[in-house]
Amino acid sequence: MQFAEQALTIQKSLDDSRGILYSLINIAEIYDSVGQFKKALAFLNQALDLCKPPVDPQESARCLFGLGVEYEHLGSPDKAQDFFDRALTIWKAIGKPRNIGNSLLALGQVSILLGRCESAVDLCKQALDKLRVVGNPQEVAGCLNDLGEAYRHLKKWDEAERAFSESRQLREALTYQVGDPSQVGLLQETFGRFYERYAHLLVDRNRPEDALEMLEAGRGMGLARQIDLNHRGDLTRFFTEQEHKTLVERTEALDLGLSALRQAQRQLEAATEPQRIECQNHVDLARQREQLAEQEYDMFREALFARHPEFKRIATAQPALFSELQALARDHPDTLYLEYAIVDDGRSLLFTLSKRDGLKCIPLSTGYRALTELAKNWRDALEGAAGRGPILKDSSDNAPGRSGETAFAKEAYVNLLGDAEKAGLLKTGRYKRLVIVGSGPIMEMPLAALCDGDGKRLVERYSLSNSISLSVFFWRANPIVPKDSLIAIADPTGPRKEVTTLESKKDVGVVLAAANANNRPKSLFRSDFKPLPGARVEGRSVAALFPGSMLLVGPDANESTVTRLLPRYGILHFATHGFVVPKAALSSGLALAEEATSSKYDGLLTARKIMSIPLSARLAVLSGCDTGRGSVQGGEGLIGLAWAFRAAGCSALLASQWQVNDVATKEWMLSFYRALKAGRPKDEAVQTAMLEVKTNHPSPYYWAAFEMIGDASPLVRR
Repeated sequence: MQFAEQALTIQKSLDDSRGILYSLINIAEIYDSVGQFKKALAFLNQALDLCKPPVDPQESARCLFGLGVEYEHLGSPDKAQDFFDRALTIWKAIGKPRNIGNSLLALGQVSILLGRCESAVDLCKQALDKLRVVGNPQEVAGCLNDLGEAYRHLKKWDEAERAFSESRQLREALTYQVGDPSQVGLLQETFGRFYERYAHLLVDRNRPEDALEMLEAGRGMGLARQIDLNHRGDLTRFFTEQEHKTLVERTEALDLGLSALRQAQRQLEAATEPQRIECQNHVDLARQREQLAEQEYDMFREALFARHPEFKRIATAQPALFSELQALARDHPDTLYLEYAIVDDGRSLLFTLSKRDGLKCIPLSTGYRALTELAKNWRDALEGAAGRGPILKDSSDNAPGRSGETAFAKEAYVNLLGDAEKAGLLKTGRYKRLVIVGSGPIMEMPLAALCDGDGKRLVERYSLSNSISLSVFFWRANPIVPKDSLIAIADPTGPRKEVTTLESKKDVGVVLAAANANNRPKSLFRSDFKPLPGARVEGRSVAALFPGSMLLVGPDANESTVTRLLPRYGILHFATHGFVVPKAALSSGLALAEEATSSKYDGLLTARKIMSIPLSARLAVLSGCDTGRGSVQGGEGLIGLAWAFRAAGCSALLASQWQVNDVATKEWMLSFYRALKAGRPKDEAVQTAMLEVKTNHPSPYYWAAFEMIGDASPLVRR
């Protein structure tokens, strides 16, 4: 944004109207990408005033199209339609088939919003005809998605399902081509809640079992692949040398074919009228070659699947079948599983599954926009104090999170669980625990603090855990066995203290040798990481509970030492600063000790680094600020520390949703670990800790920050 604004200032100083227009549109697109639609609209309106001859008509059409997008975001489809129409007129006049296709598609989308679904079908078909010729697979898939949605509104179920089915094939083919599993969620973000919309169609067709399977198909695909890659090595280890060579050749041929097709399409778009016939011939030839390369790639891939069934399961990250989910519910009769699907701004679905009540699908009359606003308001009401610090503020009505928080907690309960309660699923004694698969802004809410009509918090009635999907319960277990009990990394940004190993000194010499006294900051924002004396006390107290544990504090908790020792331990406890990088979630991480300027380490244990560590841990506890937060990316959930620890093999994670307080956190952690040592399931240990802290500090700010993500079963002690 800073560079875009500087460019605008320069263009204004030069009185370059074309440059100003270009910069205004760029700034608007940046604001749109971060959801600030009103600001984007303001800049586009400024740009519109400059859209006069001799301005390039393409820039005018781009501005008009952008205005249509913002008005659609802001709930004014009639205004959006007008601007899309005006943009389409310009694109037709200058002969830009791809832009024509996308404008027709945008008009189809707003026609659905305006209830003109017959018109939407016609517009989407026109767009599809254009985009099949000049668009990319992602654009074609998006067009099929909207065509299916239009048919769904018209209750033309077969036509809708055919469109959704073809769209799914195209989308999953794209997903399989993503080499980095951590990027699958980013690709899915462009799908526009496709799996949720497809599931909604299947619910309309009275096929809730298929609908739940569809939701599961879109969740955790990248994470499943990353876990198997970490534990099995590169997928190509399944293959013979010749198979590997052939796969590389087929992949390169497909990539070259796609690249040549895109280049030919760009040349067609830029072609003048006399050149169009020749350029269209080049596009047709490139498309034929790309299709042939794709057929050869698909045929060889299917042959690999046939020869190596295990490779197919990993490469496609196949979700659980409904029969498997039923078996899961039967094996846990005291558990109610809840899976949410936010379809759009006005619709959501709640699937509940249990042995006692079977599968139920409950439509919810709330959607993305309202839930996003509710999550923000609730969080703002809770986060009224500083984070890690030695002073516990009072728990009176003036304490953090007291003012207005309860009203938001009750509103969230009504929105998320009110209909389930009406259906009798939440009767007292019916279930003991809830496993929740969230969606979008629901994952940003402290669900344990939901407040029912009687003023009871959800954690007072149930033990709770969260999961990225239900299919994760069928993923391959971590085969690495821990060698030792617990490692606690506490206050690494504080002063030096002796490394304490309880029962054993076997690693002390190595650890102390690794510590470097000449520590200087290597990161610009390290000045924000103050010493945490309360975290040090917490770490020492936690380590004392487990024989054979190790405690690293101050400079001894440096990156080289920590990353070397982590694979040995069954429980990882971090009492340190966490940091979040919203637009680069895998750069989020945990602060370790400062490193020497000569060191190859930077003292930041980022999510991307964690992914590559072969962990044996069954539980990671991140007792720091915002460690449970991340970037919501498609069906991957919150990409960040939780995702990274799971990808590295740790099946359960305890992390915080906001800045936490030292004194309350120490109480919370000791209560949690005592319950865990007594053999309680992890979710029950969380419930115990929350209720004990709540007794002395009623505000959810103090007790509801931590959430259990993943496997909630008891720890198996060696």
